[in-house]
Amino acid sequence: MNSANARTRRLLGLCLTLATGFSSATVIKDATNFETEARARYGDGSLRLESFDSALPGQYKTGTPSLRLDNLTLYSSRFSVVDETHYLSAGAGHAINAVPGGWGLGDAGWTSEFNSYSSVRFVFDRPIQFFGLDVYDLGTSTGQSLLRASLDGSAAFDLLLQGAPWGSAPCDPAVSGYGCHNNVYLSTSLFAGFFSDKAFRSIELTLIEGESVKPGGFVKDDYVGFDNLRYGYAVPAPATFGLVGLGLLLLVGGVGGPWRSPT
Repeated sequence: MNSANARTRRLLGLCLTLATGFSSATVIKDATNFETEARARYGDGSLRLESFDSALPGQYKTGTPSLRLDNLTLYSSRFSVVDETHYLSAGAGHAINAVPGGWGLGDAGWTSEFNSYSSVRFVFDRPIQFFGLDVYDLGTSTGQSLLRASLDGSAAFDLLLQGAPWGSAPCDPAVSGYGCHNNVYLSTSLFAGFFSDKAFRSIELTLIEGESVKPGGFVKDDYVGFDNLRYGYAVPAPATFGLVGLGLLLLVGGVGGPWRSPT
């Protein structure tokens, strides 16, 4: 066996092991940077968009609510599809409105007919590699709102933190009462996105549970809006295809080596 080909095979194997043997997510909080990174990693045609504009407006709150969209399904025990003008004065489409922290649990005002709020889960028809969306109104309730994500049931990681801690200025209940936030209601659009080094099908978005009336607690009654979901499948850019093709060629018999028919 040619020693140069053997070294190339070992190097290629090492690169693939390093690229797939470590599980992590890189969070990006700027939409332009996120989209640029997606195209750089996976090619110009890799970025998909779900605007929710095809969804039927209304409240989804009985039975087992779900919303079927192109290439994915949204699940939550209670959510709404609202007109985009609910968040943007110039809006012309639809968005998702929910309380991923689970507001309403144990509240005497709820009946069995109307479900309490819960986490929001997106399940894709086949594995994706990256995920991002616009986030509205996070941090407009009492205390802090920490939006987290979990992939395929794995340990959750932080996406966005908004709001002022309970008991700190301006969130002093003796002065401001329930005006404890740093994200002006219906006026601020945030972005949260990430790239995973392992493909995944399910992502669950939650707010940290906790009592907002306790010092250091996080809110669980923050209405949050989601719109313009960006995602992409685990398809490498053309340059990566070239690397994989080179590896296969090397494994078959080496570049430039003679081809032998099996006997």
